[in-house]
Amino acid sequence: LHYHSEQEAREKWERRVQRINWNKLLVKFNDQNGCTETEVNKFMNMPYRNKVFFTCKHWPNEDENFVIIRQFPKYNYMMASYEPFGKTKYIDITSKLNQL
Repeated sequence: LHYHSEQEAREKWERRVQRINWNKLLVKFNDQNGCTETEVNKFMNMPYRNKVFFTCKHWPNEDENFVIIRQFPKYNYMMASYEPFGKTKYIDITSKLNQL
């Protein structure tokens, strides 16, 4: 919205995309907005190395191929506003993510 033209916005986007380190990509998912086991399985099967899943539940087929941040077990899903960042009483998330 703050660029003067569509061309300027495209140029900025393309420049920034070139700086992405695809080997250190972090893919994040949570179980809100009607998430079902189907979506969770799709996330689990994504070919990315560094994945983090924010959830309140235990899901079938969980494995060690990604980090699971499980909090607020009394809820049915992880609300985006509740996604923990930094250090919580349960886990030091920053440290965990920096290990990926």
